[in-house]
Amino acid sequence: MTRRVLRGESFWAATLLAGALAIVIAQAWVTGVQGPKALGLVARQIFHTGVAATLLFGICGLGATRLLLPPAWRAHLWLFVLPVGAAVATLALTVLGLAHVPFGVSLPVVLAAAGIVALASLRGGRRPLPRNPGPLLVRLVVPLGLGLCVGTIALLPSLRAGFATVQGQNGDAILAVGTGDFLMHAPPTAIRPDLPLDRVPIQWTSKVPIYYGLAAVARLAGQDTIMAFSPLAALVLAMFSLGILLLAIHGLRAPPLVALLAAFLVALDRIVVYVSMHTYYNQLWALFALPFVLLFGWRFLREPDGRSAALFGLFLALALFTYPLLLPFPVVFLAVIAWRERRRGRAWLRSLRLPRWAYAVAVVVAIPVVAVLVRGVFEKVVPALDALRPGGDLSGWSGGTVLPYLPFGRFLGVELHSPVLEGLALAALLAATILGLRRARPEVAWGLGVLFAGAVLSGLYLRVHGQGELFWFKDLGFAGPLILVTAIAGLASLRASRLVQAVGILALALLVAGLYDGTRREVAGTYELGTHNVLQIAQWDKRIPASETIRIDVPPGSWQLWSWYLLERHRVSASQPLGGFFPHPPLGFHADLALVQSPTVPTDSVGPPLFSNRDYAIYRLRRTPGPDTSSRALVYDVKKITY
Repeated sequence: MTRRVLRGESFWAATLLAGALAIVIAQAWVTGVQGPKALGLVARQIFHTGVAATLLFGICGLGATRLLLPPAWRAHLWLFVLPVGAAVATLALTVLGLAHVPFGVSLPVVLAAAGIVALASLRGGRRPLPRNPGPLLVRLVVPLGLGLCVGTIALLPSLRAGFATVQGQNGDAILAVGTGDFLMHAPPTAIRPDLPLDRVPIQWTSKVPIYYGLAAVARLAGQDTIMAFSPLAALVLAMFSLGILLLAIHGLRAPPLVALLAAFLVALDRIVVYVSMHTYYNQLWALFALPFVLLFGWRFLREPDGRSAALFGLFLALALFTYPLLLPFPVVFLAVIAWRERRRGRAWLRSLRLPRWAYAVAVVVAIPVVAVLVRGVFEKVVPALDALRPGGDLSGWSGGTVLPYLPFGRFLGVELHSPVLEGLALAALLAATILGLRRARPEVAWGLGVLFAGAVLSGLYLRVHGQGELFWFKDLGFAGPLILVTAIAGLASLRASRLVQAVGILALALLVAGLYDGTRREVAGTYELGTHNVLQIAQWDKRIPASETIRIDVPPGSWQLWSWYLLERHRVSASQPLGGFFPHPPLGFHADLALVQSPTVPTDSVGPPLFSNRDYAIYRLRRTPGPDTSSRALVYDVKKITY
């Protein structure tokens, strides 16, 4: 009987993977991705990035996972390896970078040290699996296959373009690839005008680890950070889906097939797809870290030991040094559990005891971390709290026309044209969420329940207050996927009668249809930000003598950011610099050359363009009286964190 059940479970897991693959193919077809012959170049580029990231995170995660993972969770050990490795690699590179260890030294050192730890863990022999761990297909093959499907969906704009590049319409991504490139050549606190981005932007002082991850993957893949950016983001999204799977199994007590379904469907949530494609790089990494912070934090509070404490601390550090404003989510969740488990307080303290040498190492590591990263966290959190208080100024968090208040249903995959139907769908989702909480472990259910209530109430406060579009986006962007996985677990738990089961299956089918349509609309409207034509500016930069100055006449926006970033060898100025949040070249009107968007021709140009394509051109200018303010150093209008 048991063998028949396991065979049945494997069959349905394989069927789910086949369905996910069909959805990927359908999404690719309806959004205009070309056939196999057109995908040769982009497939090779993505493959190189994927292999580099898998090797980096796999080597860094294998030893730590084998040594630290609780025995009860070892059936899913290989699903933890890449996420743990991502946290270990990014944080270790950051500590060495803050100590001013050259990147060309720190990367081999981290890989070598992680390799030694991995070999040491393997010499300890095979770790026994829990009883009845389930078939390998269900607990390893299908989850990794679903992760591959999720990552492919995130890369559909690049696959449609035919080359790996930065996707979406978020200018922050240009600074992200620039920060990754900067950290390959200089420590986080340096200023280097000879590099495309001459320093780490002050707004991202606390977020250095994830850019070290980008730098490391690009270096190992032999690519620039522009090419490695979107494939790495796709892998981060795939690791997020693994986190959802593991949270569903161990926290919500969902059956393996239900957890697999939730892992795929939550990654199809339109807001998750939006964050991964456009690319909100900081938020994407924080979204990936969140389920692991909740999972290991709950494990430590429920069954305190040093191993769980280490894994919890690892992911909490990654989350805070990725997106400090994520802090309320684990704080609320874990505070509720800590109150319920307060009798274990002494055990928590005992499990945190370290050998004396470990305290010395911690102090040495803490000095640069506190001076740079922790300071950055406070600089980000304190102004945010001040803005959120009653009567606070939220104007710095206003999305305006660029990012208005997104519909509430979009965060939960039930965005409908009819307010009545959307209201009914949200009510049904609320009921399913309550069912999901009822089947979860009691302490997890209470923690998530309070977290969900707090997130919804915070959202209502932001709508009433006004000018809080970005906070609204972040608040529900983190809470929505957690609500969704709980609701899916609730729908799949309906067993009262055949009629009730049929209602649950119908609700799941409608949810799948809604999530599919939301993903389709997001992919259809998302194209490459780093186009062939704009990236060609980098080739022109190499052919123009470095002594010549260039005035950028490209209007303010993402294309202007690309312009000065890609002209890295030259002193530049801008006739209409894009300031505010973004660094920019100095204001200037006199230079040797001018870069314009076609078909614009500068009024002070001489002769035909020296270089041109369909979108851009470079002209020589007449020399007129006036100073040439061109410089390789950028101007930063933001001097301190105020939002």
